[in-house]
Amino acid sequence: MNQSLFRDVHVYDYAYSNQTHEHLIMSLEDKGVWIQRLMRLMKNPISVQGAHMILANMGMPANYDSTNTKYAEDILVLLSIHIEKDADLLPLVEEQLQDMVQLGQCAQGRTTRLWQLYTSIPKNEK
Repeated sequence: MNQSLFRDVHVYDYAYSNQTHEHLIMSLEDKGVWIQRLMRLMKNPISVQGAHMILANMGMPANYDSTNTKYAEDILVLLSIHIEKDADLLPLVEEQLQDMVQLGQCAQGRTTRLWQLYTSIPKNEK
């Protein structure tokens, strides 16, 4: 790993707390179905491991970034929904999940990378 390319996600603590996302009106079970569907599409085993970590900790502090008030499972589900419309997002999600596993599995590591990807989706595609 090239340390010069590593970005400490904690520089974003509190940076996204006032940014909101589409409200998900679904149970944890339904969120799990979306995440499992995404996992079946993934090719990178490390990315699958990252998605599984989020799946296994749904609704728990490990997935909740209290600095930015975001749950990793919510962002991952939103990205999964968008992948249904645009499969080109899949490798980008896989890359962020791999980085999460390898560079930071804390709540901020789980949410920040996914949040940055989610907010990069043009508004007309959301």
